[in-house]
Amino acid sequence: MTSKYNILPGVDPFNSEGFELNYIENEGEIIEITPRQGFVNQHNIIDSSYTNRCLIFNRKDRISSPLHKKDGKWYPLSIDEAVALIRQKVSVVSPIENAIFASPESTNEVLYLIQKWARAGAKSNALHSFHYLKDGDIFNQNKNDILPIHEMMESKQIFIIGSNLQQEHSHIHQLIQKRRNEEKIPTIFITEIPMSPYQGECDNTLLVRDLHTFFYTVNLYIIKNNLQFGIFTNGLALRYEEFLQQMQNENLEEYYLRAGVSEEIVKSFVKQVINIPKSAFILSEKSCSASTFLELKNMMFLTEKQAKSSSGIMLLKRCCNSQGLFDMGFIPHRGAGNREFDEEYIKILQELWQCESPATEPHNIFEELKNGIFKNLFIFGENPAQSDSELFKLARKNAQFLCVQAHFMNETCEMADLILPQNFAFEIGGSYSNCFKAAVNFEAVKASPIAWNEFHFWTKMHNAFNITPLQNSQEVFLETISLFAPSCCGGIRHKFSLTKRPKN
Repeated sequence: MTSKYNILPGVDPFNSEGFELNYIENEGEIIEITPRQGFVNQHNIIDSSYTNRCLIFNRKDRISSPLHKKDGKWYPLSIDEAVALIRQKVSVVSPIENAIFASPESTNEVLYLIQKWARAGAKSNALHSFHYLKDGDIFNQNKNDILPIHEMMESKQIFIIGSNLQQEHSHIHQLIQKRRNEEKIPTIFITEIPMSPYQGECDNTLLVRDLHTFFYTVNLYIIKNNLQFGIFTNGLALRYEEFLQQMQNENLEEYYLRAGVSEEIVKSFVKQVINIPKSAFILSEKSCSASTFLELKNMMFLTEKQAKSSSGIMLLKRCCNSQGLFDMGFIPHRGAGNREFDEEYIKILQELWQCESPATEPHNIFEELKNGIFKNLFIFGENPAQSDSELFKLARKNAQFLCVQAHFMNETCEMADLILPQNFAFEIGGSYSNCFKAAVNFEAVKASPIAWNEFHFWTKMHNAFNITPLQNSQEVFLETISLFAPSCCGGIRHKFSLTKRPKN
């Protein structure tokens, strides 16, 4: 008998570029992931490691029903019982004592439903992700300021900042190597790691002591030698005068030493950047700090790289829907549609959600977690007991109730009072916001082996908190789209960053 193989179309669940792919299913199990040519994956490529990584979808130890801990033992609950328990726990604390966290692996639609429940139902604006707790929205770029793939394929030189792309973002690595090998486009690797294995994948390597300090030094060199030019320094970018003032009293010679480079190296680098307008700068959030990213942005303004075709920054994000956290409003000072809580936006929420007072109060969630402010912690899809163990354990010690959603038991689940099952994205369908801020949609293509559906759960949750429920991903998508602003805010988005001086 010949086994039946099913080809299930999907979108990359492991990386942020949104590449189209196919899941190959045999007798109910995913046995392989292959490339699928599409709008993003125009070159029909795939990360070879995905064949092994896809085995996670076949694990037999899925959490299959809500679990409630009593006297140290887990007892299964129905969805209705789990919703009732959450309703009861929320009712006995102040609204702002509820903190809600979500994973950048969740779909846009699920993220939207969670934040709507938080703001309109639980009445708390304490939303965040442990992935971005310390960085705020620094990594939240405007779509018009992101170098897209098709423009990178026209760049005349490519700088890779601190990242081993072969390991972290194999698809982009393959595209860069294609240009390097076929078109002889020079690639320059800037790294803090001596003898990095990625040096062999590039034409030249620039070894620095610290990436943040290096780009700060580069910017200081540009200013001290009056090499800055272009529309951003001539009035388009805000805070330019403040930025210049910050740099005036700095000692450039001191920074050569701190960056671990000579004056000649910096001079040569700046000349190379300025003389070739079509320059791409590729960096990964996994390897670069927020301060490095901000200084690189400053360099884009000083050399007018951000305004040129096939030039600028390509920021590769941590997870498949990291950008969706920002687009769906999973930080305290931005709501769904990636918008700030001004008077106009709050009025739109009131009318759309039929909610008189959606929560928009300010929060510094990192400090509030340390200070034990939150009595209820809701964690959807993250495992902070592993990734942020000290901070999370401190917050858990002060909390009265912890609800965790996960596919499998993990360190955070072990500390929970209530555990909720979680669907894989291809079991429910929806969309991701890729790192180029484009929505990539996919259908539900695989039946879930557990009797759980995210949309069914959130319908019940919204009903329990007097929110008009949305019935499916299409309804969620349409409501979400209505919240995005029609413009990109023009020049207001261009601001020099007054970053902290690099440490000694």
